Amino acid sequence: MTEKQISECLSEFALPPSSTPEERRRRLKARVFSPARSSSSNEMTEMNNFPFLELFLGVFGFGLAIMFCTTFCRCCLRLREQQAQREQMRSEQDSQPRSIYFIPFPRSLSHAASEEPQSAEVLDELHRPPRYSTTVFYGLPPSYNELGLKPDDSPPPYTEQDFSRFPSPPPPPPLPPTDTPQPRIQALP
Repeated sequence: MTEKQISECLSEFALPPSSTPEERRRRLKARVFSPARSSSSNEMTEMNNFPFLELFLGVFGFGLAIMFCTTFCRCCLRLREQQAQREQMRSEQDSQPRSIYFIPFPRSLSHAASEEPQSAEVLDELHRPPRYSTTVFYGLPPSYNELGLKPDDSPPPYTEQDFSRFPSPPPPPPLPPTDTPQPRIQALP
């Protein structure tokens, strides 16, 4: 800026000392609300006139920042938990030995499987599931009534007895005194 422009700016805002306060206010209002001013300066004056808007925008921005931060932290925590679960599953799989399946073959077939043509009986034996038990199937057990496990004697009938005829037992002897002091309970005022 040149000196001329600076002096014009200063003279625009300078008020003569002889003016009254009402005249100063009128001139300031005319300068502030004049249509010749740019829109950005009008926006700035409106922002200065409404400070609650600045407060609202600040609080709103802070709230949004907190929401984004908590969402980001939750996502990171979820990813970390999933990674821990995957590592745990891998360690469990590594610790368990692999299953070994044994398929039994008849001894006669293992020696000459390709040398001789196979008969129908041998093929049936090959494709049939293995027999783990050759025990004979037994019939159902007898019913409870046939077992004869009923008690021989029925319980004795209920009778009332009078125990007042018998002498009462003697009272127990007193306990020996102990040397340890007993705790005292004191009431608080």
